[in-house]
Amino acid sequence: MKNLSKGFSVIELIVAVFIFSIVMTISIGALLSMVDANRKARTLETVINEVNFSMESMLREVRLGTNYWCGYVWSASFPLVEETHGEDCENGGNRIGFLSQDTVNTITYYVDGGVIKRAENGVPSDVTSDNVTITRFDVYVFNARENRNDLQPLAVFVVEGETNFGNEKYQSTFSLQTSATPRKYDDDEL
Repeated sequence: MKNLSKGFSVIELIVAVFIFSIVMTISIGALLSMVDANRKARTLETVINEVNFSMESMLREVRLGTNYWCGYVWSASFPLVEETHGEDCENGGNRIGFLSQDTVNTITYYVDGGVIKRAENGVPSDVTSDNVTITRFDVYVFNARENRNDLQPLAVFVVEGETNFGNEKYQSTFSLQTSATPRKYDDDEL
């Protein structure tokens, strides 16, 4: 007589469910890791876009300015750009100043409390958002002195920072270096 019972035994069913649950547990763990990695990538992308926008705005203004200087001092006694007519800072500083395109306003960029600030005639405003903490802002200025009019001034920026999104596992650090030269020589005789 033929055995008419077809199907799985209880033991086969238990083994199959056990194997399925192990595979699903591993798969869900991998999926959650990918979701976390995606969130971290999106937060880092947001921060990098904010920093890029801030740096591009600053560099655009630097390219159009004249009479560059940089240094480590920030006080009322710091020399005005009009008085120095440009100063080299080959050893670096944490602030850069220059005359604006219209040569009327003094513009200064510096870091205060982890935020890049822009001061126009001494009135500061934030350039970067609260999502970013700037940990390093070094500026080097070359060929800015009056006696170097045969060379194009150059400002080099080194910026490092970290994201500020509250959740530690989404925090990342970044580092960038860029430079700017004016669009025209400071020398009016050229």
